[in-house]
Amino acid sequence: MLVARQVIATLICAGEQPVTVDAQGSGRRATLSVGFTPASIVVLHDRLAVQTYACAFLDAIRYAVRLPQRRAVDLPQRGITPPHLLIHARHTDQSCTTYDLQRRELHVRIGYVTWAIVDRDAYNSLYQGWRAAEDMAGRLDDPPVYSSGVDGLRVGSHGVS
Repeated sequence: MLVARQVIATLICAGEQPVTVDAQGSGRRATLSVGFTPASIVVLHDRLAVQTYACAFLDAIRYAVRLPQRRAVDLPQRGITPPHLLIHARHTDQSCTTYDLQRRELHVRIGYVTWAIVDRDAYNSLYQGWRAAEDMAGRLDDPPVYSSGVDGLRVGSHGVS
């Protein structure tokens, strides 16, 4: 019996986020790993996956300018350690970027995971991580099929100021 499960997750990002980008392997077995906070990692298996994630975050800059520079968020304490999330990304997935006026949050949803970004410090950290992943995508073996950028907006190398 095959049992399929879907997990829907929301990651709330406030303040500067520790982001790491690492490449593993070579040729057809090469992957990029983008780690966010101590508890979530996106493993990208091909350039199309890099494009899907990077473009969703890079294009969100049009909403990020509305975010406050810094904002504190109170989260309920549910345990000693946060849940861990490991996402394996292959090819494309549906993405959507919205701005919640009431909560003053930027939401970047890719597949079943939503990043709720509450300030520019958090956005700039994530933006830099995805730019680094995009720059490292040449290590993956498949041919390039994308370019990032925001329609009609000039994007600086440091995010939103």
